[in-house]
Amino acid sequence: EKRWVPFNGAITASQLQWLDQQLARADAAHERAVIFSHVPIYEPASKAVTLMWNCDEVLEVVQRHRSAVAVLSGHDHSGGYAQDERGVHHLVLPSPLEAPEGGDAAGTVHVR
Repeated sequence: EKRWVPFNGAITASQLQWLDQQLARADAAHERAVIFSHVPIYEPASKAVTLMWNCDEVLEVVQRHRSAVAVLSGHDHSGGYAQDERGVHHLVLPSPLEAPEGGDAAGTVHVR
C-alpha cells in the first residue's frame, strides 16, 4: 500500500519539540489538549496515502502525554475516525466538497 504523497508534508524537528513542550505543560497543569493539523497522523482514521510524512514521530509524542485527548485534521476528503491504543481520538473532518447538495458542511465538537 502506498504511503504518503509529495504534498502531504511533515512537521520540523523544532515544531515537534514545541508540541512536546506544550503537551508537557498541559500535563503539568492537568489540562486537556486538542491538537489541530491539516494532515492526519493516524492511519486507522485516514488512508495511508494521506498521512503526514513523519506521522510516526508525531504520534509517539502525542501518545506520550496524558493531556492529549484528540487530534483533529483534514486533508483526507472522505474523513474518518479512530481511537488509538492510548485512547486519543483521531477525527479527520470530511471536506465540504463531499457534503451532499443542501447538506451541512459544519459540525460541533464537545470535549469532556
